[in-house]
Amino acid sequence: MRSRLLLVGALVFSGVAGAKKKTKKRTKRRAAVATDQRTEQERLCDACMGLAFHCGQAVAEVIKRGKVERETKAYEGQGINWNEVVDKGCHGDPLCETTLIGDVQLVIAEELENMVEEGDEEGQGENYELDPRTLPNLMCAPDSITRACPKKLYREPDHSMDAMRPFSVALWNGRTVDAKTMGDVEVHLVRPKDVLGKCAPSELVKGEARFEDRNVRKLRANEEQMFSLAVSALHPTVPTLRVKKLGAPCGEGVDLDVDLSEDKWGVWEVVDNKKHDPKKPSTTINGVDNRPLLLNKLPGRDARAMLDKDHKFWDE
Repeated sequence: MRSRLLLVGALVFSGVAGAKKKTKKRTKRRAAVATDQRTEQERLCDACMGLAFHCGQAVAEVIKRGKVERETKAYEGQGINWNEVVDKGCHGDPLCETTLIGDVQLVIAEELENMVEEGDEEGQGENYELDPRTLPNLMCAPDSITRACPKKLYREPDHSMDAMRPFSVALWNGRTVDAKTMGDVEVHLVRPKDVLGKCAPSELVKGEARFEDRNVRKLRANEEQMFSLAVSALHPTVPTLRVKKLGAPCGEGVDLDVDLSEDKWGVWEVVDNKKHDPKKPSTTINGVDNRPLLLNKLPGRDARAMLDKDHKFWDE
């Protein structure tokens, strides 16, 4: 499926070590990060579109695995639970979990399962391609099952282009330096087929060896790195970057799912979650975020700022 994330060269990155003066300036900017100017309807529509992309990604990847493999895993007790797939697509957002899918989750899950069966009947397997308009139209459009996006907000995904579009995002490590990790974090590029699992393959590699994988980067405290990616415009897959404290086990990372319409060229700050309770699951439950790290999008920042002005990305 061409919607799979591709790396531009390797996962291109640039390290920018910040001086104390720069850190102070960034701190002032960060004070306004929590402000969300969207209306509740806009947030609901955005949440629905993100959920639709997530579900489309899951359907396509499951079909690619093939019916025989899925039935084998189901026999071994590892079958796909489509309710859980829908849950995960909400990323712990209470607005998504209650207002958006509260009454229709089972219907959406059943529709996803039906789509997989239809994909099997088409017999395309590895070559299966899901029209990017299908699930947004079914789940989010004005006349959809949720009606999350009224006409003035709904933008049907563009299906007229098939070019690989490069773009970049950046992560700024604003963590406090501690004795165990020195404030370092590790960032993993998680491919679509691995998002549904607890661990990405690169997370299973022990010690420094995992940093030999071009899909993994170490980000030191007070450092900013750029991650340059590409995605097909015809079959958009939301890129996932998983951020976790250095050496943290699977399940303790926080996923950054890039919204191609809103987050292209965005810069996020990585910070410690001061309310994290290590005795409780590292998840978001009922609006309470207990993950060890938090990601805050920095307003007014552009990931291309570290590039020369004649770089091709400035033409995007």
